[in-house]
Amino acid sequence: VRNANIFRSTVWILGEYCSTVEEIQGAMHEVTRSLGDIPILESELNKVKLEAEGAPDDDEESSYAQQRVTDMGTYASQSAYTASNSNIIKSSERPPLRALLFDGEFFVGASLATCLTKLALKYIEVVDDQKKKNSFLAECMLVLTTIIHFGRSNFPKRGISDDDVDRIAVCLKVLADPN
Repeated sequence: VRNANIFRSTVWILGEYCSTVEEIQGAMHEVTRSLGDIPILESELNKVKLEAEGAPDDDEESSYAQQRVTDMGTYASQSAYTASNSNIIKSSERPPLRALLFDGEFFVGASLATCLTKLALKYIEVVDDQKKKNSFLAECMLVLTTIIHFGRSNFPKRGISDDDVDRIAVCLKVLADPN
């Protein structure tokens, strides 16, 4: 799913109707698969670093220089540097949820926070093993904190809004103390 409205609706359905351990774990697996490697910001920084190390040679790079006349009548040179298109990560190559977050669709992240909170609360009711409960809660919290951290970085087209941060923070608070 690559449309934000459809993704939000799908996430809502998952949060409402997943009730068995298998359904909840399956939903969580699909969410993490759709998000890609987490933490998001660190994995994107690693991709940028790897691309910079494998930067194209001088013959694959192009530069453009032009002589300009300034307002004072003096000459100045203006140049532009363009790297080859092989270094640009296309949004179609990103996992769907990550691509939406890159586009600044953080309301999807806030909707996901509500969904994961519902799933976690259902999960801790049906599972008896405390270690599994804590692991699931921690995984949900990791997903939500990485969305906030990524939203406050310079990577997305639009940063995360304060309302979305507040909604995710409330969900984190509930996950931290589900009682």
